[in-house]
Amino acid sequence: MNETEKLIEKNNNLRELLSAENKEYYEQILIYIRTKSFFHDELDIEKILLEILQDILEAQKNSENAVDYFGNNPQNTLDDILSQLPKITLKKRVSLIGIVFAISSGFSLFSTLTSKYPSINFLSLLFNGLISFIFVELILYLINRQTFKPYQNKKREYFFAFCISFVFIGLTFLSNHFGHFWLSLHVPPYTGLTVTWLGIFVLFIWVISKKRNDYYHIVFSLAILNLIPTLLKIPSFNLLVSSTTHKIIFILIVLILIYGSQFYYLKKEQKK
Repeated sequence: MNETEKLIEKNNNLRELLSAENKEYYEQILIYIRTKSFFHDELDIEKILLEILQDILEAQKNSENAVDYFGNNPQNTLDDILSQLPKITLKKRVSLIGIVFAISSGFSLFSTLTSKYPSINFLSLLFNGLISFIFVELILYLINRQTFKPYQNKKREYFFAFCISFVFIGLTFLSNHFGHFWLSLHVPPYTGLTVTWLGIFVLFIWVISKKRNDYYHIVFSLAILNLIPTLLKIPSFNLLVSSTTHKIIFILIVLILIYGSQFYYLKKEQKK
């Protein structure tokens, strides 16, 4: 566990000492800062959050509420705090953007390699990475804007987020569709599945070596998704799911396994 993770764990523990009202107020501060600090050093951000939390706890000991300590609209104060923090270097910014690109391109590549006619669509990988980064930035911006607003004033942001999500899905679909026509490399079906299984195995080894227990459910979900096209290559399995009833049962089993693992992980995190 690195220093940042230790601070996050300490923050989570100390937060439980807050009263219900102070906890709700502080968590709004936490969301506001984290969604506005994309290009700030994570360690610096967690130190600031911990300092603010300790200040609120101290005020609480003196029978003072967090809202009395920071005010009803603490955005200006929080913006001033963030403006004093140095931003990460250009190299780290490029690396951070590269991570978003890599995750998006990885899922896009996984999708195309496990399709009926697998291929590597270089133009789609590039475009999906770009729109994913823009999508993440827009969602963080909208979350940040609505953090301290009353619920009735958040409806416009929720509507925009809903529309942006549909636009993102639509652009991704169009990118994957038109990507077949330019800079596309077709690969044999079994080669595509071999590459995806190898990628899942490498990810699994990385999770074990880094002891990232929070990634196990992702590996499990990817394995289940990859198992579907693998099984469909087997004639006897195709025959088994040829009826509509069997297809529905198979889809339900897959959904239960995937969402069940996600639900189990979330419940485990809540207990922590």
